[in-house]
Amino acid sequence: MKVFVFSCRDFDEAEPFAQISKELGIDLGISMEKPTMENLHLANGYDAISIFTISINEEMMAELSSMGIKMISTRTIGYEHIDLEALIDALASGKVGAAGLDVVENEYSMYYYNLENDRFLHQQLATLKSFSNVIVAPHRAFYAESGMRDMVFVAAQHSAGAYRPRQPLARAVA
Repeated sequence: MKVFVFSCRDFDEAEPFAQISKELGIDLGISMEKPTMENLHLANGYDAISIFTISINEEMMAELSSMGIKMISTRTIGYEHIDLEALIDALASGKVGAAGLDVVENEYSMYYYNLENDRFLHQQLATLKSFSNVIVAPHRAFYAESGMRDMVFVAAQHSAGAYRPRQPLARAVA
């Protein structure tokens, strides 16, 4: 599998990504730049991309699809980093083969509260979770080196697992 990482933070992500890619046999490309229409070509020939705190819109998804990108994985702080309606349409049409998300827009009212007896009101998240090729990960604590390594390892293993469905995926506890 080939994964291209945009917006790679040199101070805490580059080394874990490099180490994990060796452990999992992933061909890794890294750029410190945020993805834009002008530099998306950097991911040409890769199977998946990983993004950090950047908005991916419908035009960018179409371009990624035309280059053969099958999966988009997010690693973010904050939200509103991907056009969810465009992602749902792209997943439903097969233009995007899989997605791994750690946050979604308008989620702030759902986390850190006990909502087990409430109706689930986030329709886009419910739709995304209904796809078998979408992973919505819980928020992860990354303030310790071991937490950061675990977060990157699990994200990489899940990305690789999308193409090796018979292999069990790691389950990390935040």
